[in-house]
Amino acid sequence: MSCRSVLPVAVSSHCATCFASVPKLSTHNGGDVVWITTRNTWHRSGASCRALLFLNPLTAEGTVLTRIASFGLIVLICCYFWVAVAIDVKPTPNDDDIPKPIPIEMSLAGAEHPELSRFLHVRSAYEASLSPDGTQVAFSTQITGIPQLWVVDARGGWPRQLTFGESITFHQWSPTGEWIIYGTDRSGNEREGFYLTRPDGKQERELLSPSKAFRRFGEFTRDGKKIAYATTERNGVDFALHLLDVATGRDRLVFQGRMGLYPVSWRPDGGAILLSEDRGEDANNIYLFELESQKLETLFKPEVASSYKSYSWVPDGSGFYLITNQERDFSGLAYYDRKNNFLLRG
Repeated sequence: MSCRSVLPVAVSSHCATCFASVPKLSTHNGGDVVWITTRNTWHRSGASCRALLFLNPLTAEGTVLTRIASFGLIVLICCYFWVAVAIDVKPTPNDDDIPKPIPIEMSLAGAEHPELSRFLHVRSAYEASLSPDGTQVAFSTQITGIPQLWVVDARGGWPRQLTFGESITFHQWSPTGEWIIYGTDRSGNEREGFYLTRPDGKQERELLSPSKAFRRFGEFTRDGKKIAYATTERNGVDFALHLLDVATGRDRLVFQGRMGLYPVSWRPDGGAILLSEDRGEDANNIYLFELESQKLETLFKPEVASSYKSYSWVPDGSGFYLITNQERDFSGLAYYDRKNNFLLRG
């Protein structure tokens, strides 16, 4: 059939079915059907793509009201494009989209409208941990500008700074108190290296240098001779459980895990370790991995996702204390009875 050009009809900015964008409008009238083209796609009224259209104002089918409305919409569309062309639209992104640092004058203390920077410069101490003999406290603070490891006598006094390089990500005392292990990445890339330092800061050694792999520190064995950690060294995605000998540096793969699965707490006899698996943003599942049998047992994987943390085994390994919000609104202390597979909530 022959097509004759007509005035553009009003059409929605997106196709109702395929949601194709309609930046330009043009129509052809072929008999009783108005065809509408959007970019390189033709849409037909009543076909699979039901583009919104009005009757052609030049045909007899349109009522006077339809004709007036159609011409009015045509005028609005034309005005829109005229305005768009007239305005100098800047490309995105442009200079206005890029934040620019500006000098800030610190307000005086007690000012009616204090500057925000005063609050951003507040320093704090966190992640405090007591040495095994109870005489020293290790903690992190960003008082120097970036998080570093410090130690202070438990009776008080002036703290000693132990690290001076990149910001540290964690720290933990060895069971004997001879060492403190800490992690650090490179400019916040979250790919940690592991290091040991003496509490007096006079000796330091590298356990694992930073690499392209992600790592998650677990815990020292009870005798302090080994550490458990997880790493994505295998394929860059899935975490595998490793044991590292602190004295010799010998590294051994013990379990090929999966993404989000990390070691968290040794059983007192050293024959098994708790593993935590991420579940969403603020929840996790808990498993027990037996080193000798390579058995992975599920301890906590409820239908409703819950959070489990801060594990502390009883000396005989028959159970452990933990913090959880399972089956309650707020987190609280609980005890897991290993023999009876029962969680006692306080």
